[in-house]
Amino acid sequence: MQNRDLEIELLLSLLNLKDSQNARLRATELIRQRVDWQRLLELSLDQRVLPIVYTTLNKEFGGEVPPDELTKFKKHYEANAIRNAYLTGELCRLLKLLESAGIEAIPYKGPALASQVLGDFRLEQFADLDVLIRKEDFKRVSGILVN
Repeated sequence: MQNRDLEIELLLSLLNLKDSQNARLRATELIRQRVDWQRLLELSLDQRVLPIVYTTLNKEFGGEVPPDELTKFKKHYEANAIRNAYLTGELCRLLKLLESAGIEAIPYKGPALASQVLGDFRLEQFADLDVLIRKEDFKRVSGILVN
């Protein structure tokens, strides 16, 4: 197996760990090989799954991952958690602002999805906030957002 394939397979195994005992066994085998940890980090970031990969590596394989490599994942995880907390706060502020103007809004994706599906907004990588509004409220919402 080429090393490039090893990191992709390891990433997939880590993401499927909860659903498959085979994935757990395969991840264990792969971690014991010559993993290019920087490549795994980059793949995790590119695919926007770093928080899940980090928490899985830390919880399930912390003793098998070189500590300095795990620290690199942790730094990205923590930076993402801070950004997510800020964006989640902004979403709450926006929803309250719209509610006070009598505008119904429904958040989706981002913090709403992460909290509902993953149980923790820190486990998602998002960069924006998505809110559904009625078409007829668009001009009012635009005015509120601009001010």
